[in-house]
Amino acid sequence: MPSLSEFSEWSSAADVARELGVSRQRVHVMLEEGRIGPAVHTRLGWLVEPGAVARAAEERRERVASRG
Repeated sequence: MPSLSEFSEWSSAADVARELGVSRQRVHVMLEEGRIGPAVHTRLGWLVEPGAVARAAEERRERVASRG
């Protein structure tokens, strides 16, 4: 488990949504399905590990490019 100071670098669901170009609600679904992670659900909302955001963004770019 990361320390409290490390969590300050993690992204909120809204930040992830902006990064991926999707809605915050879509990010919530992806988190609940385990498609983005590691992540933790706190009383204040989801926190997503920075590397997970980068991986999800890359997977999304690859999916979009393969449709192209």
